Amino acid sequence: MPIQKQKGGFVKKVLPAVLVLAFAVNVFAQSTTTKPGAAGTPAQTKSASTKAKTGAKKTADIKTLLTLTKSGELAVSMMQEMINAYRQNLPQVPEEFWTKFAKKVKTEDLMEMLVPIYDRHLTHADVTSLIDFFQSPVGKKLVSVQPEIMKESMQVGQIWGEKLANEVTAELQKQGYR
Repeated sequence: MPIQKQKGGFVKKVLPAVLVLAFAVNVFAQSTTTKPGAAGTPAQTKSASTKAKTGAKKTADIKTLLTLTKSGELAVSMMQEMINAYRQNLPQVPEEFWTKFAKKVKTEDLMEMLVPIYDRHLTHADVTSLIDFFQSPVGKKLVSVQPEIMKESMQVGQIWGEKLANEVTAELQKQGYR
């Protein structure tokens, strides 16, 4: 059965969730953009083997940071919420499809994709400082309340997105665009 446009504005419901998901993945980044060092700095004159060792350690620390922040778990949880929204808006799609699709959503896959992003934007010192923070009581608290914050943020984001979509639609109609 072909997918038909569902009553209730599927795009109006799912698009804000997608935008909030994009925001949520970045919530834990806490990234401070690093500036490239000047030529001849010690960081630039390290040997290749030292860089490789540092790179391996930094990668391991980034994975530790991602684990501490539960970034992958949070993103997968949000993806499940999006799948549920699709499920509700596409009732003609068999449950078996959604079950198979949900099995493809793996935290490890996302984690591997996030490592190079963190590597580009954070120094190793930044990463270790963030690890220290997320191992502190306040860091642990942030991680524990973050799922609820994101859930509430998604709800607010959906309302906000629907409001903006309605305003854009009204303005386009007012200007004669249909």
